[in-house]
Amino acid sequence: MAKILVVDDHTNILLLISLILKQYNYEIITAEDGAKAIEKAIKEQPDLILLDVQIPKIDGYKVCQILKETKETRTIPIIFISSAHRDLKDIIRGLEIGGTDYVTKPFDNLELVARIKANLRIKMLYDELEEKNQRLKELYDELEEKNRDLERIATTDGLTGLYNHRHFYERLTEEFAKAARHNLHLSCIMLDIDHFKKINDTYGHLQGDKILKSFSEILKTTIRHTDIAARYGGEEFSVLLPHTDIKGAFLEGERIRVRVSMAEFPCQDQILNITVSLGISTYPHEKIQTANDLVSYADRLLYEAKRLGRNQTVIFADNL
Repeated sequence: MAKILVVDDHTNILLLISLILKQYNYEIITAEDGAKAIEKAIKEQPDLILLDVQIPKIDGYKVCQILKETKETRTIPIIFISSAHRDLKDIIRGLEIGGTDYVTKPFDNLELVARIKANLRIKMLYDELEEKNQRLKELYDELEEKNRDLERIATTDGLTGLYNHRHFYERLTEEFAKAARHNLHLSCIMLDIDHFKKINDTYGHLQGDKILKSFSEILKTTIRHTDIAARYGGEEFSVLLPHTDIKGAFLEGERIRVRVSMAEFPCQDQILNITVSLGISTYPHEKIQTANDLVSYADRLLYEAKRLGRNQTVIFADNL
């Protein structure tokens, strides 16, 4: 059953319209002035409003404007009822501020009911459209969330939560191209957990995985938010440092190394202390012409750090 708010300051008009509409099983609410019309419209949420133009306190035009600017009532169709002497300008004014239709007094009962039914059908279609739009928005949001999840899965290492090897190379390509185009510094740190095979052999791969996770958390909280950390493979990791020269990269590498060496790693019923070896290369350099060169030299320097005794950071040298 549709609910209709009838607004008119003449009791006989209210009574007449109420009698007509009750024959069609509409629920009727009435108001005698503009202030009460606004109050009842917000409180009762009618399906349609029949609104006289000339009413006390707040005229019909202003009532319509207020209701169309109010979230709770902005979609309710409003049919203006006015005296027959109103000219075209008044009709246009009512429609421009949000009215959906216009009838004049004295009105034909069948015409009034027909206009009400037509506006209620439009309201029903609008509500259905709003509901479908809302559902579409919900589906779109769900799709966006699933796409973000898929992107995280595609770019993230499942064990450590760092970027994976494939995404590291995507970002490496982007950052190297940017550095080459604008003559910017770009550094790469390759780092490897020392004696990790021994940890796996002694305590098992599950404990080894826990060590990798704990190490990755240290790495995440040590690097800057602009840096790009990834699990390169096994116990080897990589960090890209945009806009960072060799000195800045060395300081960051040492910060990582020291934090790892000071950390305690729970393993079964004991605490392990681990160390890392690091190699660092930086662009621009005459020997680094490609993104792969940047990683290749950093990797060679990592193994140089291993050869020299581990738990140290080795930076780019011209003789390598």
